[in-house]
Amino acid sequence: MTYNEIMQKEGKRISPRIIYLVNDTEFVIDHDDIKKARPFFNASLVGTVMKGFEIECTKEILNVEIRFENIARFESDIQKGSYGPYYLKEKPEYNADSKTYSHKFYDGFLKTMVEYQPIQIEYPTTVFQYFLKLCETCGFSTNITSLPNGTKVIKKDIYKDIGFTFRNVFDDIGQATGTLFQLNDFEIKKCLLGTTPIVINDDILKNQNISIGVKVGPINSIVLARAGNADRIYKRDESLTTWNEFLISENQLMNDNDRDEYLEELYEALYGTEYYSFDFELVGFGIIDPLQKIKILTGEKEYFSYIFNCEEEFTQGYTQSIYSEPLEGSETDYSASDTTDRRINQTIAIVNKQEKYIEQLVSDMYEEDGVINEKFTQAYQDIDGFIKSIQNSGGSNLIYNSVMFAIQDGVPENWTVTGVGALIAQSSPEAFNNGAQSGHTFTLLDKKVKQRVYVKPDEDSISDERKTYYTFSCKIKKNLTGTCYVKLSNSVEEHIIQLDSGQESFYGDYEIKALLPKENYYDIEFYGSQESNATFTDVMFALGQYKTTWTQANGEIMNTQVVISQNGVLVKSSVYEGDYTVMSPLEFAGYSLINGVITKVFSLNKDTTNVKKMRVEDEIAMSPIKIVPILTGDVTGWALVKTGSDN
Repeated sequence: MTYNEIMQKEGKRISPRIIYLVNDTEFVIDHDDIKKARPFFNASLVGTVMKGFEIECTKEILNVEIRFENIARFESDIQKGSYGPYYLKEKPEYNADSKTYSHKFYDGFLKTMVEYQPIQIEYPTTVFQYFLKLCETCGFSTNITSLPNGTKVIKKDIYKDIGFTFRNVFDDIGQATGTLFQLNDFEIKKCLLGTTPIVINDDILKNQNISIGVKVGPINSIVLARAGNADRIYKRDESLTTWNEFLISENQLMNDNDRDEYLEELYEALYGTEYYSFDFELVGFGIIDPLQKIKILTGEKEYFSYIFNCEEEFTQGYTQSIYSEPLEGSETDYSASDTTDRRINQTIAIVNKQEKYIEQLVSDMYEEDGVINEKFTQAYQDIDGFIKSIQNSGGSNLIYNSVMFAIQDGVPENWTVTGVGALIAQSSPEAFNNGAQSGHTFTLLDKKVKQRVYVKPDEDSISDERKTYYTFSCKIKKNLTGTCYVKLSNSVEEHIIQLDSGQESFYGDYEIKALLPKENYYDIEFYGSQESNATFTDVMFALGQYKTTWTQANGEIMNTQVVISQNGVLVKSSVYEGDYTVMSPLEFAGYSLINGVITKVFSLNKDTTNVKKMRVEDEIAMSPIKIVPILTGDVTGWALVKTGSDN
């Protein structure tokens, strides 16, 4: 009889033992010193098989390679079952009551449960070549000659500095190739679905409370998810109306926008797989391989499944638990997912664990008058902050008082003004009716205005994914005569939009996009010659590689009558030029244009109120007297009376 046949017999005798070598000397811990021994494995459809061994015995086992053996006897037949090798995971725990040591061992994959370090391979490489090099680096051999998706390209080391172990990388490769890897000694092999079933009938089950779980499959849909399972693509059997999906989440090999290229071969590798979940505790079959096929016959029903988990327990007797669990994951909303990332209307989210960022993109491409246009919002978040790039949507302006709502004494706040000509800032229905979001313009007639904006300088050491881009945009109205320009500059670079004599614009859109600053600032300068009537509106400078719809700067609320900025609050008249009220950390005051001069007409200075003119209707009071008007009788004028008196 074979070892497994003996282990299925009632009346068998078992003699478990541990064998290990120290300096070529063999040591044995026999069954008299073993209180309990438990070899086990845990598997899934793809990834890696975890094999382990737990033992409680009266002796402490050294941190060396061990093997577990069991001598099985039935009548005159004697056979040996062998497990391992195994390696100690952590220092044994001593139980003073039972005077035993509890040990936890795992197979050779334990050596891969350390932080991943870059392997010596030239990029770009293929998934299969990377797998072979990974085996070599970890000290494993393999007889595998090909893998599904093995020809897919890996452009760079995507596992560096993301907190993965070598075991995590093997799991990723298993998922991406639809393969389950197991380790036999130090050789990595494919673990295939069994074809010849073990039969489990009511005689073997011996009236257990049988509970067959849910049916898994047949798998007819492969779903790839990233960004917390929110961003999904799929390949499914389109001839069906309901689908049983196999979900793979956050796989680094399938994290870029070519991940849909993995779907076809994954679909072929896993399509049609089906089994029932179950959980049995038996007298035992002996050594079982992961994914061993079983046929369950109970009552008049027949079920087929595969063994994903197995636990054998050796004490004074022998029992074996086998079970398979249903797949984890939720049903995909196919209406919110797609078959590819490269589609005209896109919703993309990428979690890059190596560079520690999350990038999200929602876009829509459309054709208008023969021109391909694109609307999108893009968000990039990393450990240092949050960057958004938005086209045809709201953004954050880095230019303060960008269309000059805030002007005092003829000078716009936050701007430096030079030149002998004129600066005219005004509300403009014309600009608003021609697409200007702000509805406010400033016109330069032989005048220059300039504002310094601070930015993050670019460096060669910053990767392409982490670079910080900036884009400038504005609308310009200009006559055929004269010249105007907008210039962005620092000490080492200059970018210019220039309209020369003979060039006309009627609220045309102009932009300088995808700037990578070479210094930590840009001076943004506007100029218009006297005859150009150069008018600017919707001036915008924001983070991102593309033009952004005009908004005000962070913290600003401005219009033709109210300005709220970092300087305080300004309430002004849209009818009477020069009449306004200021409330700031420096003052609370009112101003008015008197005889051509802007004059402070009232102010509050700590506990004193100063006024230029005051009109009082009823009385002026300061205890113990008050002044009241005498409006009737022979004598009119003021009367000084005691406070509280009506006369």
